[in-house]
Amino acid sequence: MDPAGEPPRTLRGEAPQPLRPAQGGRRQGRGRLVGEAALAGLVALALFVVTAYVALRTYEGQRVDREAMFAVSGPQDTVQNAHEVLNTVSVGTVALVVLGCMVLALARRRWALSIAALVLVAGANLSTQLLKHELLSRTDFGLGTLNGLPSGHTTVVVSLALAALLVSPTWLRTPVTLVGACAATLIGVGTVVARWHRPSDVIAAVAVCVVWAAVALLIAAAAGHGYRRRPARRGQGHWVALLGALTVGVLVVFAGIRPSGSPGSLDLVVGALSLIGLACALAVGWMSHVARHLD
Repeated sequence: MDPAGEPPRTLRGEAPQPLRPAQGGRRQGRGRLVGEAALAGLVALALFVVTAYVALRTYEGQRVDREAMFAVSGPQDTVQNAHEVLNTVSVGTVALVVLGCMVLALARRRWALSIAALVLVAGANLSTQLLKHELLSRTDFGLGTLNGLPSGHTTVVVSLALAALLVSPTWLRTPVTLVGACAATLIGVGTVVARWHRPSDVIAAVAVCVVWAAVALLIAAAAGHGYRRRPARRGQGHWVALLGALTVGVLVVFAGIRPSGSPGSLDLVVGALSLIGLACALAVGWMSHVARHLD
């Protein structure tokens, strides 16, 4: 009998047993990441399909969408500022931010995350252009046939925010979450204020980005990443993202953005801009939450 407290002896030449609990915990973490990514991707895909169908194929959807865009009004200076902000979103900006994300991931030796971030941004933006210009069209109900769904500007900014969160270190993630939510909401709302896009175009773009973010997370899981066993603080990313979206909402009010005064314009403006802010906050907050748990 072994003395009390002494670990059991192994036979000479016997190979040490593998650490099964640790391996099992790692497999469980990867499985949880795969499950959450797949669920988010399917929900986002369903949201995109429903939004596209209602906004492009139904008369009521087109009417409400169009009225919501024209219900937003503001001072000429504010509208001009919105145009200037939107014009800053360019191919050069995308390339610079993507390069920064990849360098950051490589500096942390997170090779798979650098590839996943590139797939996220490239996939989201290429599919948005393909959907908008080649695959989707608006049924002619006399309300305009030029399709703008999904919004390319919104796709650029949201995809970059999600990619940055994926590769950010822990100490940088909270400010990236805040800035990402602010930028996504600002561009999404700005496209409606400038009347470049209808609200449905923005919602659809956010959904496209979440679908590709889910693909990026599946790539990370296939490369061995998973949920770490130690818990992260719950809900922090969601609250920070919501704060970012609300901050933009306050700025919009102070900038003089108001309902046009037509019947029902107040409900349309509040509803449309609130949905845009909520969609951006949910997307950014979700990625921040997932990234906090990655090992």
